[in-house]
Order: sequence, then structure tokens, then C-alpha cells
Amino acid sequence: MAAYYMGLVLGGLYTKRVILRLGHIRAFSAFATLTAAVCLAYGFVAFPAALILSRLLNGFCIAGMTTSTESWLNDRSSNETRGRVLGFYMLVFYLAIAAGQTWVNLGPVGGSAHLNDRVDAYRAVADPHRHNPSGRAGPESFRAT
Repeated sequence: MAAYYMGLVLGGLYTKRVILRLGHIRAFSAFATLTAAVCLAYGFVAFPAALILSRLLNGFCIAGMTTSTESWLNDRSSNETRGRVLGFYMLVFYLAIAAGQTWVNLGPVGGSAHLNDRVDAYRAVADPHRHNPSGRAGPESFRAT
């Protein structure tokens, strides 16, 4: 369990470099895709070293997704709208956390079916082309209005 939080700390320290190199959207997609892969790996690994490594990587990627989202919103909003934009983001963020905790309790006990649902959710947010009719994933196609 502590490996996840160590990953969060490391993610907070080092994801800035990834975001600066790849950009907000591509970094978010990379972190979400890696998180989906780690969630799939939970169903296949049973020895402690692999679980510790996967928890560490999961924490790093969650910190990366959060950092890239918040820094992108902060970058794209004006001084007049920044408080409302980040406030709405935090509302959605905490509602999603509550919904995720409820979702885990709705599934069957044991097995890895609930992990597959998590993977599908991460894959849905990892593809920036899915919700962009122009097919471009560059920053010019995601400008805030």
C-alpha cells in the first residue's frame, strides 16, 4: 500500500519533465494508457515484488494525470475564469472518486472483472482523438473558449 503513495510523491516530483517534453494532452494520454496497462497487470501478478512495482507505477501515473490535467486547465484559463474552472474541475474530481469507490462495491467479490472495468475507463479518457472531430490532438484543437 505504501508503494502507491511513494509513486504519488515521485510523480509529483518528476511528471513536470514529462509534461514539458510531451505536452499536456500527450502526457495525460501516456499516463492514462500506462495506468490501464498496470490495472491489467494486477490480475496476472501474484508475487509481492511485482505488486509493489505496479502500485508504485500506478501512483506515479495517477500523479501524472492529475498534474497534467490541472496544469493544462491552469494554463488555458484566464485570470477571470481560473477559479470557476478549477472549482468545477475539483467538483468533478471528487464526484468521480466517490463514484469509483461505489463502483468497486457493486462488483462481485474476488476475480478481476472490476479491474477490466477500470481499464475500459482509463482507455476511454486516454484517446484524445475520440472526442475531437478534427482528428488533431494538438493544443490548437483544445483551446478554451
